[in-house]
Amino acid sequence: MPLISIVTPSLNQGRFIEQTILSVLGQEYPNVEHIIVDGGSKDNTLSVLKKYEGTYDMQWTSEPDNGMYQAINKGLRRTKGEILAYLNADDLYLPWTTRVVSEVFDHHPPVDLVYGDMIRMKIDGRYGSIIVNPPQQALRTHLRLLTSLTQPAVFWRRRVFDDLGGFDESFQMAADYDFFLRASRKSRFLKVDEILAIFRSHPQNKSTRGLAEALAEDAQVKAKYYGHDSMKVVTERILYRILWSRYCAAKLFMLSLRRTSQPRGNGGWRHFLATRTLSGSMFWQLGASFVPGFRTLVAHRKPSSERGYVDARCLLDIALVKQDAHSRSLVPDPAWEA
Repeated sequence: MPLISIVTPSLNQGRFIEQTILSVLGQEYPNVEHIIVDGGSKDNTLSVLKKYEGTYDMQWTSEPDNGMYQAINKGLRRTKGEILAYLNADDLYLPWTTRVVSEVFDHHPPVDLVYGDMIRMKIDGRYGSIIVNPPQQALRTHLRLLTSLTQPAVFWRRRVFDDLGGFDESFQMAADYDFFLRASRKSRFLKVDEILAIFRSHPQNKSTRGLAEALAEDAQVKAKYYGHDSMKVVTERILYRILWSRYCAAKLFMLSLRRTSQPRGNGGWRHFLATRTLSGSMFWQLGASFVPGFRTLVAHRKPSSERGYVDARCLLDIALVKQDAHSRSLVPDPAWEA
């Protein structure tokens, strides 16, 4: 059972970081290391970190740094695990996340990076939505024409980090996009059909506060690897965006039809479907997804009718099941070994 190392960069995230810690502490997979790199918080972050010292395999430091990606690189270089990832201090894993990832890596030794899908929700909202990542066959096209993978749902082997030299610290917002683009040119990716993370949006999000900067850096990354856009590339990007939105609509519709999947059943997204937090969808809702603006209007008037909506509060409760860390059994489930 390989060690999975999770790095969490933090700066004045005391309102959220305890829940992030609980989502790591509550992992079903027992061999997880958590490194928290704090940038010198002035709020209650340090008191939260001290509260969880010694309760699980967690280490933390607090000192000034030059940004999130420097903190991430610093933390990843301190880790001991074979499988690596980073989780921001306001995002969450689901209880099954690291177990699923470990099994996929174990069954596919040549694979370098594993990624799944993600839930996006407002920090105090009731509903969330599923953000679908592309299958590995379409990954390079997706990265070239659209955007990055959803970072909280991506894990990689240590050899990838060592080979790429970590994240490019010259970026403030798009170093993960740059990292995945570089990796896509020499490493093997594999998509797993499962929800692996929850991204929580709020006004203090770096990506929310710096949206214009994020878009500018995304464009900078594209130009770095593909050159400046020609009319052909702009046309391809528009067509791909249209096709991708239709693909996601159909994918989520088909997923919602399987929402009664048995907890131990076969097939994709089985752990997520077993939570019963995904709503059903009607055929008219699928059709509405193909009419620009109509689905947004319907969702605004009646949020519970939005196709693919997730009961985010219920899912949050599942992710944050509080456990007595001292009484947790670290004996592997025989089923995992089998």
